[in-house]
Amino acid sequence: MPPGSPDPAPAAGEVPVRPAATLMPVRDGERGLEVCLLRRNPNSTWVAGLALFAGGGVDARDEDPALTERCVLPAGGAPAGGLAPWIAALRETYEEIGFLLATDPAGSWAHQDAARHARLAAQRTAIDAGTVTFAAVLAREELQLRIDLMRFVAHWVTPPGQARRYDTRFYLAPAPPDSPADPDGIEIVGAGWIRPTLAIAQQEAGELPMLPPTLGALHWLAAYATVSEAIAAADALGEIPRYAPGSIGDAAVHAAEIADDPAAIASDPGHQAAGPDAPADADPATP
Repeated sequence: MPPGSPDPAPAAGEVPVRPAATLMPVRDGERGLEVCLLRRNPNSTWVAGLALFAGGGVDARDEDPALTERCVLPAGGAPAGGLAPWIAALRETYEEIGFLLATDPAGSWAHQDAARHARLAAQRTAIDAGTVTFAAVLAREELQLRIDLMRFVAHWVTPPGQARRYDTRFYLAPAPPDSPADPDGIEIVGAGWIRPTLAIAQQEAGELPMLPPTLGALHWLAAYATVSEAIAAADALGEIPRYAPGSIGDAAVHAAEIADDPAAIASDPGHQAAGPDAPADADPATP
């Protein structure tokens, strides 16, 4: 199977579509906008060795009222569809690379206090294992999740015929200064900040395999020189359609369309799956 291909699906049976969410933290680097890109463990049973953004499945723990109480919401209030996918994107990013988009009552970022950062780092595995809750860690550290800084920019569904299928929402967020990118060493074996154009060039050279949704998002980001430009572009996208391609080939075509026209990230190109799919409010592992 060539690099960058998803795992083959079982011959029989329809694979359920699970909700998921992913976060694209961006910062202003010396040569322009940079995004945090991860490398999946080459021994993983799913998307082994691929480059992707932090993220993963949305589950019941992301609907904990104790978590929603610790969210700073945008001026318009809670987003349509609920907070669970937004929270999941932040939780998964924290578990995978130690980056937590949260502030304390004084407005300091979670990682800016060295002692607190060390405590948070020690809790990542425990949260993933379920031995401590995300809400409990946030409460103990008096942190609030900065939902207000996130932007919903894309919505992809894994095509039929794959071993796993996800309905994934992509979020953009500005990264505070000195944000950590420390891979957990289990699911993620590499993480770093890279200019989207460089990541695309490495993908085209066969050095950085990735799936079409990741490539499409990079093409969109590559159109903007600064974080403020990307945020402004995200604010101008309007409603984000749920894109359910009929095949991996269709998804690749759409990624190329985004390269030609960044606004296409929020379009419904019509490469739809023929059969029934997951409900529109479903969300899932990172493409």
